[in-house]
Amino acid sequence: MLPSEIKNSNFRSRLENYKVINQFANRRKIFLLIIALVVLIAWFAGCASNKAADVKAKGAKRITGITTTVTADSVIVTINGNQPLTYTAIKQVFPMGVLFHFPETALATDKTVTTPPENEIIGSVKATELVENKSTTSRIFIAMKADAPYDLNPRIQGYRCHFQKPLPAQPPPRLRWQKNHLHSSHLKRIFLPPAV
Repeated sequence: MLPSEIKNSNFRSRLENYKVINQFANRRKIFLLIIALVVLIAWFAGCASNKAADVKAKGAKRITGITTTVTADSVIVTINGNQPLTYTAIKQVFPMGVLFHFPETALATDKTVTTPPENEIIGSVKATELVENKSTTSRIFIAMKADAPYDLNPRIQGYRCHFQKPLPAQPPPRLRWQKNHLHSSHLKRIFLPPAV
């Protein structure tokens, strides 16, 4: 064959054949990698949802409701459960609030963020649920507007957290000056209780 005949030939050279086969091989590797990632993501998503369903279905501990009540001297956050709950409470400085951890407890309430009635202590109450491996942990964060002492009172199925409102500042006692009628030249200072 002459060199001019090779150029007009319909057959590819070995280098061109290698490039075409290599392109198909690379595309096949990418396609298989994408399929493997999709299957892996679907498998992990299925496992996580099954574990969360198992925790809720086995009659495990569940938080069934969170309510906030404002009284004259305190703000009360009530956490209800389907059975006695185990918790850990951590008071935070930033962001200011109290964080409750409930291990092995699912969240069975639809309201994850609640805004309490207008008050000067609590801004909001946020509930989240974490599912890792076979354990479910619920967290409740009570965001505070101002620092206030609190008491945690256990109930049969849950807890009641009382945040004390600050006492109103008492005005200092008033001092009155009264003229002594016996000696009008001298003024006498007498402490009298405030007039009502």
